[in-house]
Amino acid sequence: MKDSETIEHEYPMRHKNRLMSTKEARALLERADYGVLSTTDVEARTYGTPLNFCVIDESICFHVALDGRKIDNFATTHEASFCIVERAEILPEHFTCVFESVIAEGPLSEAFDEEKHIILTGLVEKYSPAYRKEGGPHIERYLAACRTFRMRIARISGKRKV
Repeated sequence: MKDSETIEHEYPMRHKNRLMSTKEARALLERADYGVLSTTDVEARTYGTPLNFCVIDESICFHVALDGRKIDNFATTHEASFCIVERAEILPEHFTCVFESVIAEGPLSEAFDEEKHIILTGLVEKYSPAYRKEGGPHIERYLAACRTFRMRIARISGKRKV
């Protein structure tokens, strides 16, 4: 798919003029400060988790604690959905809002060794660029205290109302 193309959705959009190109959706995703990762558990209960993240290559990358509900879900959910919303503003006098949003979907996989280090470095670059030098020792101290994952972007769509 070319960057300027839009993705045809399995579910048709009522307002096709709000659909972003793949390139626009990807750029908005990369700029966002946080998003929500949605997974399901073995009983098909959904769970959304706000996360800091970075985009590396064709993946949304993040770190998590060593255990917890997310980790339990990752064991049974091999696909996830990730959503960001930017520029959300309620316009009460017009009974509407303006926004930009992106939803990405794809398979999850855990990152180890060098790949884990690359993801943690990517997070430092995104959230603490003025502290790159200090980021290296910080990463080394916490390597064993977290797990890192990738969600490969298999599908992405963006929508805006401005």
